[in-house]
Amino acid sequence: LMRSSAASDVYKRQVLVLELVMLAGFVAFGFSNPFARESLAILFDPSGLGPWFVVGLVGLGLLVPLAVEVFVTVTKRLVRALPVDLLCIAGGLVLRFCVVWSGMH
Repeated sequence: LMRSSAASDVYKRQVLVLELVMLAGFVAFGFSNPFARESLAILFDPSGLGPWFVVGLVGLGLLVPLAVEVFVTVTKRLVRALPVDLLCIAGGLVLRFCVVWSGMH
């Protein structure tokens, strides 16, 4: 169980939202670049990296930690049982894996 403070919760939420915005910009830039479309097809392929990218990065690495941070703020809980920092780190590792793997086509 980990203690949290109000200032660190605000900071964590802001960073998670910024990560989501930057990820959306990265994907949008990829779709606008004709040279990156094949890599994005690999990245979003349901039989390839799609589950890793969507579930691993977006779901577990960004949305679950953001939901936990909002829940902690709304309920005014001081203790968090889910290790959201570890999920964020795992999401970053999945992002690196997916970007490198999809770029090696």
